[in-house]
Amino acid sequence: MTLALGLAFCTALAGAGQAREGLFVGAGVASQSPGGDLDGTRSYQDPNRTVALLAGTMGSGTGYVLAAGYGFGKRLGIEYEAALTNHTASHAAIVDASPASLASGFLALRGSFPLGGNVAGFIRAGYGQYTAKFDRYALTGFGLKNVSGYTGAASVKFSGAGLGYGAGVEVESGKLGVNIAYTRHDAQLNHIEGGGMSGTLPTALSVPITALTALATYHF
Repeated sequence: MTLALGLAFCTALAGAGQAREGLFVGAGVASQSPGGDLDGTRSYQDPNRTVALLAGTMGSGTGYVLAAGYGFGKRLGIEYEAALTNHTASHAAIVDASPASLASGFLALRGSFPLGGNVAGFIRAGYGQYTAKFDRYALTGFGLKNVSGYTGAASVKFSGAGLGYGAGVEVESGKLGVNIAYTRHDAQLNHIEGGGMSGTLPTALSVPITALTALATYHF
């Protein structure tokens, strides 16, 4: 629904636009969908290699995204995008569903190409940092288990880095614009924090993340 409204706004911005040059900032909405080893079936060893645990499942979630960048001309630019989305976690051993969140920070080079009028397409690729946080979870011998109503249950964070790439479209009118993009992140989550554990996992969790973002932008 939000992306549809963004596309409608893009159409309304038709007219002669300025080239994408100089500093810009943006804010909008994001949807992130993690997969891979966060599917509820992936076992992993704790940093001390003493016990095998089971990572939870994190469904698709929505939230917000902030961006800033600099265009070196009509074709090439650099940008940083930070997103935070809220999710629901589940697990075979969970008593009930638990809140979770996914944070991503993505620095990318961006190449733009005209599509006609004030509409431009773009492709981008770069490097990201990612954190998947499971709230109110307690570590047990069966893995990450949500203890319902137990406020002392620990939150557990998996963090790491990876490469990302994607494409999108931007429409500009004067200093304003709308940017809609699809990005694929290949995150390797190799650090755990929480539940009495802190350290590097012997084997990283491989977590592909697909993200859709819609931003309103302002060019200085």
